[in-house]
This record gives sequence, C-alpha cells and structure tokens, in this order.
Amino acid sequence: MDWLAVQNAVRDAASPHGGLPPPCDRLMSSDPSSLLLRRRDCEGGHFTVSLRVLDQDGRAVVIRHPKLGISTYPGGHIEGEDDLIEEARREFEEETGIDANLIELPSRIPVAVGVHEIPASAETLAHLHFDLLFEGVARAGIVDFPSPEGIECVWCRDEDLRATYRTLSRSVRPDEYTF
Repeated sequence: MDWLAVQNAVRDAASPHGGLPPPCDRLMSSDPSSLLLRRRDCEGGHFTVSLRVLDQDGRAVVIRHPKLGISTYPGGHIEGEDDLIEEARREFEEETGIDANLIELPSRIPVAVGVHEIPASAETLAHLHFDLLFEGVARAGIVDFPSPEGIECVWCRDEDLRATYRTLSRSVRPDEYTF
C-alpha cells in the first residue's frame, strides 16, 4: 500500500471539513499496520474500510446504512485483522451475506479514500470516518443479499456515491476478469 498516497488523499479529503483534528493527524503519521488505526477513541475521527464490489455490468453493491440512513458501500470499523483488505472483506460479508470468497480482489491497495461526517448519537460524539475503499469484482450469478444483519442491499450504478471519494489508484474494470 502506498501509505504516502493514502495520507495525502485523507488530508485533501479532510480539508473541506476543517482539516484533520490533531489526534487524527497523529494517526496519519503512523505506519498503516499500527494499532493506532484501530482506535475508535481518537478525538475527532478514526479509520474505517469499505469494499466496492462491481458486477459484470459495472454495477456496485450499495447498502442503506442502518444508523445513518444513507447509501454507502459495505464496510465498517477496523477491528483486529492485520490486513486491511481482509477487514473490508469481513465487513462486506457481514453486511451483505455474500460469501467474500465469491469476490475477486485484483489489488490490495485502496482505490480511494472518503471522509464521512458521523453525527453525535447516544453512543458517540460527532466525528469523522476516514474510509479506505477497496474494490473487487463479483463472480457472475450473485443476485440476492441474505444479509444476516438485515441491511438493505442493492446492485446499482454508483456514480453519485463514487464521487464522494478521492481516487488513489486505477479503478478495476469488471470486463478484465473472467471466472
């Protein structure tokens, strides 16, 4: 992973939000395998991972976030995996019910980073999520989403959602992969 590119993209994406709070800036100076990336108690924000999965028609799996009520890619908090893409795969499978083994992952490098404002709730203060977006391609034939978490999932064109992320590397093209 080109950590310098990730750092620069996060800082660029955070600038419209007033920049990175100092504790979060300290996270950015950490090695990507650092346990600091997993901390949720960093005042102001923390890292998350998401997985944009495309089908052969170029549509993406999008979920309706159950707490925020917004459309987003399946993903979540970094828990304990040393490998960030494995975290993204685990979150994808938990939220969609789709076996992550049915997803081809052409790159272990995030394709984009997004900064999401999370409002205050009974459980947490308002903060930012610095979302590292990975990308994969679904094997043909995946049509339904037996989400064990009861999350609404759909295949859709995702141009509007995609525009909320800062590009880090070349996006995958589904037609490049055969199964």
